Amino acid sequence: MKKEYIIPIFVPHLGCKKCCTFCNQRTISGEKKQVTAKDVTNTIEYYLKNFKNENNYVEVAFFGGSFTAIEREKQEELLSAVQPYIKEKKVDSIRLSTRPDAIDKDILRMLKKYNVKTIELGVQSTNNYILARCKRGHSFEDVKKASKLIRFYRFNLGHQMMVGLPDSTEKDDIQSAKDIIKLRPKMVRIYPVLVIKGTELEEEFNKGDFTPLTVGQAVERSKEIVKLFEQKRSAAGIFPYGASFLLLSISCKVGRADCRNDVSNTCYILLIHAQKTPLNPKRFRGVFYIILSIILQR
Repeated sequence: MKKEYIIPIFVPHLGCKKCCTFCNQRTISGEKKQVTAKDVTNTIEYYLKNFKNENNYVEVAFFGGSFTAIEREKQEELLSAVQPYIKEKKVDSIRLSTRPDAIDKDILRMLKKYNVKTIELGVQSTNNYILARCKRGHSFEDVKKASKLIRFYRFNLGHQMMVGLPDSTEKDDIQSAKDIIKLRPKMVRIYPVLVIKGTELEEEFNKGDFTPLTVGQAVERSKEIVKLFEQKRSAAGIFPYGASFLLLSISCKVGRADCRNDVSNTCYILLIHAQKTPLNPKRFRGVFYIILSIILQR
């Protein structure tokens, strides 16, 4: 079996026409400048040199920045930088994340040409009031239309959802999970909401207008959502899914970086629920933010 590797390339805010209340991608990713084709090449070369095995499945991933909302010329510049590695079979495919309202037929045809395999949509919530409350700038109808198009053009469809958004109750988050399941993504990422410095949500937090979930509440709410996705897979007669974490070094509380143990334990608990296997939580010390990726089958 091939070992899977992802080469991450961050394009913070590059395609974002709006700024969501909870988002500061430069803080999240650590990237302070905009990415060029040379940066893409240098990043790929660095990771390829550090992969231990030759029999790997390697995917270049463009995270953040609503990739398909970037100017077309810039999209093609970045995607073109990956093509020599695909031709030489050093890289197998490309994945990217984007907004639901930045998908159309022309964009998808272009992405096919550049060997993009997986498109992740930032759904966050399926409740239109909550989407407006967070200044997302799109509706759930946009999510449904984009998901249908992505599947029609035979890309792997991924969804990203958030739990604990402003004014979002546990019932709202559970309903979002149920709505997402109906759209048949191949994978879902669950993001517990964190207050990031330099965001509008930080201002709400400081004024007392927003209270984030505690670590325990985030675990319990995510656990119930994981169960829904697990039931979906069980109903299809598929073996229990694997789960992986993308670990980003950002502060998990406003102005603080002293909750390493709590978050690493959260990471451990979520993995136990996802994989039913004992893992050593010490592996995750020093991690401040977690994303649970659940691989779903159609």
